[in-house]
Parts: sequence; structure tokens; C-alpha cells
Amino acid sequence: QGVVEIRQLMYWLRGRGVREFGLIGTSYGGWIGALVSFLESEFRFISLLQPIVDTDHAIWENPSAFSIRSILRQRNIHQTMAGRHAHLSSPLHGKPLINPDRVVLCAARYDRVSPPDRLLEASRRWGGTRYLEVPQGHFGYAAMPAVLQEISPWLKK
Repeated sequence: QGVVEIRQLMYWLRGRGVREFGLIGTSYGGWIGALVSFLESEFRFISLLQPIVDTDHAIWENPSAFSIRSILRQRNIHQTMAGRHAHLSSPLHGKPLINPDRVVLCAARYDRVSPPDRLLEASRRWGGTRYLEVPQGHFGYAAMPAVLQEISPWLKK
């Protein structure tokens, strides 16, 4: 639904003359932003801060998803069953439509929700995006300033 709504907003903005877009997304917003980037090519840049790129890990290994796992198991939904659908929702199974030099992936060194090794794997699969790693957990104050510094040349017309 998030992907559909962002694309609807982009369509509406195109109708008002907007021809270029930038994308910044964090965590869940980064996950949705990654999926949108597989469908839209008019981005000047894409910056994803600790995006969920491995949905299997986010559900089955992430410490904060304990309750979700419990509910799934109560309903006899197990990791192997959910994993069969990862290609439909995991950013590890797609690639942004823009030049990878214009994509920034920012990992957090102590992140257990979206670990740095998963973001490095996404960067590799996406053709070698710019990769940053900051000293924080999944939430913190180091990632956004680092990303804004990285994308600042692209913000100028």
C-alpha cells in the first residue's frame, strides 16, 4: 500500500509539472522507498537509512519482532513458508532504476533490525551504491547528518 501511495503522489506531482524527485527513507520508509525505486526512474537521488532489505531477517531474527513471530507460529506460519514470498517484498530481490552512484545506503554499526551485512549485500546486488556506516543502533542521530552531507551536491540545481 505504501508503494502505491507514493506512486500516486508522484503521479499527482507530475500533473503539476514536477519532473524530478528525491527520496529519503528510514527503516520501514527505506523499505518502501527501495521498492518504489524498482518501479520509478525519475529520482535525482535515493537515500535509504537503515532500510529493511531482508524481510526474512526482519521477521524471523530481529529481536524486536518477537511478538510477530509468536503470532505467526500460533497460526502455523513458519519461516520456510514466509520465505517463499520474499521475492515479492524484499529489496534484496530487485534493483533501483537509477544509476547506483546516485543511491546511498546508510547502515548503523549496532543495528540488529537491519544489520550492516544485509545492507552491504543490497549495495552489491544493486551494482555498487554508495555505502555509509555510522556508529549507532537502528535509531540514533548519526545517520541523517551523514546522509545529508553525502547527498548535498545533488540538492543543488
